[in-house]
Amino acid sequence: MAVVQVTPTYQPHEKQMMLHNAPASFDEISITLYGGSRGGGKSAGILADAFMFCTTYPGAKCCIIRERLDAVKQSFLDKLPTLFPQNAGGQQIYDYREKSSSWYPSRSIIFPNGSYITLQRVADYREALSQQGWEFHYLAIDEVTKQDERTFNYLLSTVRSTTQTNPYTGDVLKIPTKVVLGCNPGGKGHKWVKRRFIDPTVVTYDPITNAPLETKDHIEWMKTAKGDIKVIIRFIPASYKDNPFLNASYAAMLEMQDENRKKMDLYGNWDVVAGKMFEVQEDQYIDGKATYEALKNSKVPFVPLSFSSST
Repeated sequence: MAVVQVTPTYQPHEKQMMLHNAPASFDEISITLYGGSRGGGKSAGILADAFMFCTTYPGAKCCIIRERLDAVKQSFLDKLPTLFPQNAGGQQIYDYREKSSSWYPSRSIIFPNGSYITLQRVADYREALSQQGWEFHYLAIDEVTKQDERTFNYLLSTVRSTTQTNPYTGDVLKIPTKVVLGCNPGGKGHKWVKRRFIDPTVVTYDPITNAPLETKDHIEWMKTAKGDIKVIIRFIPASYKDNPFLNASYAAMLEMQDENRKKMDLYGNWDVVAGKMFEVQEDQYIDGKATYEALKNSKVPFVPLSFSSST
């Protein structure tokens, strides 16, 4: 991906830069989980990453999802003018449209180069199925631990790279894919997210707080109708300590919580188990390993990923 263009208002810290430098790919699936303690700057990082993807790849179709519409607007739309001025040097950088058109879906941030970021709500699997026409180059799911596993797998099937024509210049464009997830420990999806993205990637833990410290990329292979696809899983454990824009009162607020909640929200500890705190639910439709092949062979509707296809 192109070098980050830092604006006067968005100043990425080290962990956010790691997110921006996570690869986009044509022939592989790159999934980056950005999470840990609260206050790590995940919402701002995700929005900026999608923004830069759109400005790097003309014609890019990007989607940011949360489980509630008010939440996705508050987390991203409200931050947009603060992070990225709408006008610079006498030129309009982007615009926001609440209603859809033939070019972009509803609630879209649109760019002069033909790219857009749409802000969408997906509350459950049934709602995900209702969007069978979705196709995106860039997919971000914030608070992914509030989704069940089969919903995530279905949303993942909407991501595909393309070779297409720029609607403005007529140039042939190759647009890669990138998948970004944001979350903190906890929620009904805690267990499957930990199994798929935390356990395979964490190398060392903090000896006192048990928070993830050092990670490594994890490689999996997904079987599709067009052959095996390499899946690169990356985990970026961000902490409130990484965010230089937080004041001391924020950490003090997290310190005031009960011990188990403090371990999750303050330290990003994924191993806390406190009764029904997580509302942990094993997915009812796929087995514990939750491979893509198992999903494909189940009775759950599945749309295979298509890479480097012409549209």
